[in-house]
Amino acid sequence: MNQSFDEGTGRYKIYTLIASPPQPQPTPSLSLSDNTTASKNPTGKLTMSSHHGTEIERYSLSACTVLTNKYTALQKDETNNNDNNNTTDQWNWIDDSSASLDPAAATTVPTTKLSNTTSIRIAPMEWNCGGWAEEHFHEQLKLPPSSSNTPSKGIIVKLEAKARECVAVALSPQPYFVLGKSYAIHIGAASNLQTVIRRRLMSQTEAVDITMPTPKICSNEKYVSFWIILQSNGQLSVGIGKNPGKNCVATLDDSMYHALRSGVDAVKYVGLGNSTLGRKARDLKVRKVQVMSIPSCFENSVIPLTQYDPLARTNNDDEMNGNGHDNDVAKEDSALWAEFQKECEKAKVRAKKFNVEYKQPPLDAFFKWSEARRLRAN
Repeated sequence: MNQSFDEGTGRYKIYTLIASPPQPQPTPSLSLSDNTTASKNPTGKLTMSSHHGTEIERYSLSACTVLTNKYTALQKDETNNNDNNNTTDQWNWIDDSSASLDPAAATTVPTTKLSNTTSIRIAPMEWNCGGWAEEHFHEQLKLPPSSSNTPSKGIIVKLEAKARECVAVALSPQPYFVLGKSYAIHIGAASNLQTVIRRRLMSQTEAVDITMPTPKICSNEKYVSFWIILQSNGQLSVGIGKNPGKNCVATLDDSMYHALRSGVDAVKYVGLGNSTLGRKARDLKVRKVQVMSIPSCFENSVIPLTQYDPLARTNNDDEMNGNGHDNDVAKEDSALWAEFQKECEKAKVRAKKFNVEYKQPPLDAFFKWSEARRLRAN
């Protein structure tokens, strides 16, 4: 029994509340802006998404819908006169399922992928959740289950990213990061100056890794295509462009661990993160993520690699889908990049000769202040 005060009569009204049977409640949804909503999924977790035209933007990989039972096709390039079938240039990767294919000259491979209309906005991991977390993985974003898709035959990851720096990709035997067994690939690390491939050991102070100079490999202006390959021989490579194996920027040889690890520890799952550090850390976006095994058309499940030529980026921007603007500044930046890579190679030779640890030379040691600043710019 409750009472309320009626200002019109100056009297209190007494009334009784009768409980009604509980009614099913709709899934709660919170409107954050004109095109952004937040709702709870069946597990009770808060999921946010934005709608930009036909693109749906998610705020974590775990909130995405992963498509299974999909296929990626490789069409043999009949215009290529190379007699060796086991070359990267001999095959064209076709992601469009509606494309017409010649069955006699095509190879298909089972693929797990995100919808082409879905993108993921990823906040810097370090200050958002302290590193790799559950939200950076999805139980379905993994090597597709198939009799021919065994982890021993390797794994390929393709994606597009729009970022100032530090696009992080994890390859793991579980749908979470496993210290000592998972790989972390950091594309555009250290203010978009280098790319790092690393497997941190259980001691946490030691790691099997490699660092390669790759200034301005990421772009904050447009999406750039990247690929990652873990070969059947244990070599882990990362490159730029839409064709895996072509334009490789870094390779880590971890063949000894690959040969000794058990099948349980073989890489199957893919995680997506943002390893940006510092006060200038910003969100990045990833889309068109695909996971597949190495197609059978490549001998011994090994894709041959061709090294990336920074001077070719401005001349072949459509294939790279990169940030090479067709102007004199972009060409000058590519020339600076190529020169910087030569200096790094010289530093590696000196480090090996005198048996000391290699350290990447600072940009300021070789370029004018304005040139070094432009290479660091994102």
